[in-house]
Amino acid sequence: MEKSGPQIGGKIRRLRRQKHVSQADLASALGISASYLNLLEHNRRNITVPLLFKLAGHFGIEPGELVESDEGQLVGDLMELFGDDIFADADLTNH
Repeated sequence: MEKSGPQIGGKIRRLRRQKHVSQADLASALGISASYLNLLEHNRRNITVPLLFKLAGHFGIEPGELVESDEGQLVGDLMELFGDDIFADADLTNH
């Protein structure tokens, strides 16, 4: 089974950069090629569940933190933005 969210690659890349780890070093630690990691980071390959767990363990986070969608936060931010008086006459709904 494969699992990938629309943002997982970016999350992996951010975590790797925050820890100052090269793609080659992270790939080696995970037992995958650097080119495969690059594809994952650019959302061109889906991440497998075992690899998801390896990544989470490597970074000391819960696997769910990598796959959680930011959609709820985005919707909340947009609703707050469109709630501004400047949009009062625009007849916008939350649909």
